[in-house]
Amino acid sequence: MTPVTHPIVRYGGCTTGTWDHNLVRQLIDEEDVNLVLNTKINLSRADKLIWGFSKNANILEKNTKPAIFLFLIAALSEYVNLRTGSGSVCGQDSETICHVLFHCKTAKEVWDKSRFPLPSAGWSQNSDTAVWLNLHDNLPTEEYSTMFRGSVPEKWQKPPASFLKCNVGSSLDEGSSIAGAAWVVRDARGIVLLHSRRAFANVSSLQQANVMALHWAAEAMSDLKLKKVVFEFSALEVKKAMDHPLLCFGHFQPVSHALSAIYSIRDAKISYVTSSCNLIANLIAVSVTRDQRYQSYVARNGPAWLATQIGQEASA
Repeated sequence: MTPVTHPIVRYGGCTTGTWDHNLVRQLIDEEDVNLVLNTKINLSRADKLIWGFSKNANILEKNTKPAIFLFLIAALSEYVNLRTGSGSVCGQDSETICHVLFHCKTAKEVWDKSRFPLPSAGWSQNSDTAVWLNLHDNLPTEEYSTMFRGSVPEKWQKPPASFLKCNVGSSLDEGSSIAGAAWVVRDARGIVLLHSRRAFANVSSLQQANVMALHWAAEAMSDLKLKKVVFEFSALEVKKAMDHPLLCFGHFQPVSHALSAIYSIRDAKISYVTSSCNLIANLIAVSVTRDQRYQSYVARNGPAWLATQIGQEASA
């Protein structure tokens, strides 16, 4: 495990020895914030690695569950940076996230002190932690399930006045590992302003294709200097990864990057819709892989071969 300087306070080069209050409040459970902020920083002492349940780190002992959630999310979002190689903690040749969380000697001590009901057969080498936590009602629900609320429409709907709507579609040819992606931007009257398509090579799964398409569309909207954009997508697995990041270890990071790109756009919104609401974008994306239309482009208006469907949606 590669040691990292925690973003809350950076000892290296720090001359004031003060906490970053904003980051503390972002990363620490609210009831423990004051405990952290009231902890004095001794700059004269050498840096060392410690674990949250050691005698010198009593803060995390106050509230076990938030501490474990924070560490799991940190591991997923690269606050904890794991690399293949000799582990600095226990010297294992290949130190994976699973090993660091469950099999490392120090990690085992943490779990023993946490008093969580551990799996009767012990941890496997690729334990599905999130499923186990969920079975014991230890995964947060409200905090990570509030992105998509309300009923999902069954037909495409015009965006609110002054907003634009960007529908994002994707497809995958598993035989060639080529993915198709498309986005379509329409105004509040339902008129297509712009659309685009492209291909991605070496794509291993439809889930990966879905996330890549969403990220690419967001970057395109940013490059075009568009604002007040409602993004719509119909990939259920992406929605699940956004709703429950702890249940989607393999997809958390790319989804997080896609969301960052979306919310870098002023007044951007994102909505999950059924495939019937995302028909035009999905048809264009499918044409990339089905008809081998690998040439990428950005064009005004909509494609002529979909003019009838676009008109029907605009007049509905």
